[in-house]
Amino acid sequence: MTHKTCMHCGSNAMRRINRKGFLEETLLPKLGLFPWECAMCRRKTFLRNNGHSELRRKAHDRRDQEHTESQSPAD
Repeated sequence: MTHKTCMHCGSNAMRRINRKGFLEETLLPKLGLFPWECAMCRRKTFLRNNGHSELRRKAHDRRDQEHTESQSPAD
């Protein structure tokens, strides 16, 4: 499960669900919003950051740093 909390019932049994429809597939990703559903009340909500993008960003930053360090001139 996740550390996200349902805004409707207060449960922390949230799960990521697939995007559906034009709005969810085009505009919401640009805003960084992801569809989530509460397993208790079955209400759908859109929340920021599902965790994966942050992990990718950290890995990308680490690769950039390693690349920069490997290109620095030798003394």
